[in-house]
Amino acid sequence: MKKGAGWEGGSLTILSGTSPSVKRRMIREIEALDNGVRQIPIYLSRHGLRVWETR
Repeated sequence: MKKGAGWEGGSLTILSGTSPSVKRRMIREIEALDNGVRQIPIYLSRHGLRVWETR
């Protein structure tokens, strides 16, 4: 069975405030639901999208 966007999965972006303790608590509570939801850390860049090529 395939999983991922368009099949049985998807993506939801939740932005948090600047308080690290509130952010950690939010992540713990979401992951405690134990329904396959997990955090994928991302960081927004003020420089826009950057791509690195490896050879």
